[in-house]
Amino acid sequence: MITFTKKIKAIESTFGKGKISSQGSDIAVSCPKCTDSKKKKLSISLTDNKFNCWVCGYSGKNIGRYISKKYPSFKDLFTVEFEEESSSEEEIDFPGDFKVLTGYYDKKYIDPDIKMLVNYLKKRGVTKEMCEKYAFGFSKERKFYKRIVIPSFDAEGQLNYYTARSIDAKSKLKYLNAKVKRSDVIFNEIYIDYSKKITLVEGPMDSILGPENSVSLLGSFLTERYELFKNIIKNKCDVRIILDSDAKSKQDKIANLLYEYGINITTVDLTGNCDIADIFLKEGSFDNLLKNEYPWERRTSILSRIDMIVTGSYWGIYEIKKRN
Repeated sequence: MITFTKKIKAIESTFGKGKISSQGSDIAVSCPKCTDSKKKKLSISLTDNKFNCWVCGYSGKNIGRYISKKYPSFKDLFTVEFEEESSSEEEIDFPGDFKVLTGYYDKKYIDPDIKMLVNYLKKRGVTKEMCEKYAFGFSKERKFYKRIVIPSFDAEGQLNYYTARSIDAKSKLKYLNAKVKRSDVIFNEIYIDYSKKITLVEGPMDSILGPENSVSLLGSFLTERYELFKNIIKNKCDVRIILDSDAKSKQDKIANLLYEYGINITTVDLTGNCDIADIFLKEGSFDNLLKNEYPWERRTSILSRIDMIVTGSYWGIYEIKKRN
């Protein structure tokens, strides 16, 4: 009989000591493909063997293939039963009791838990009309407590993803995401116009509160494997990239990759600023932000890195990452 204990032993023999999730169904270990090998960002499902690194994007359907190359004796532990019957489409674990919050915007006497969610949205600058358009909602399921559920729809209007944003500042897990491969998802593609300039931002709230035609990367990573990347190249979109100031190197990687495909790139310098969604709340802030928008070229990227080293900001970011 294959048990989680046996799987964990095989995984830790291959990748080193791991960290078990609170539910006990996943384990996080150091990624073998990632340059930042000290952080345990490679998440492995103990139930279906799927894996994904939240830093470099390394992912797959069965971690057993990697493990068995080093330890052939562990191969049988990661055999997926009834694999031939499994669907090629992943079912989204969307909450069955989901409700949109729009109807609670004008009510005075409502459930305190719901009121917290509505007040959070209002504080973040989400109007009733925006709440309706983007279907901000909630669920009474325990794992969604104090979370705003934000669904995503593909170009045809079909649900393709969701993320649940915590309103608790003390929460260690800011976003709770659907168990779907993010490279296959274009968040809220239904609202993207590929004939216009696209702005790439990190989080869903950034894309909703940000400039027109913004799209969330659901992180700070984009490669040729991503459907969003393929569509940008196919439609030859002009692209503006606005990532958080601590993701400068990742921003340059994305810009460089798009640049190699002949895409016109501009980037916005957020040095000294905090959460991008909060910046957009201030009247006229986006116009001020665009004063720091520049065409991206390899030369300017290199000069920018040199400037960061000279001013010490590069090493400041390095030390922060090192401590974390």
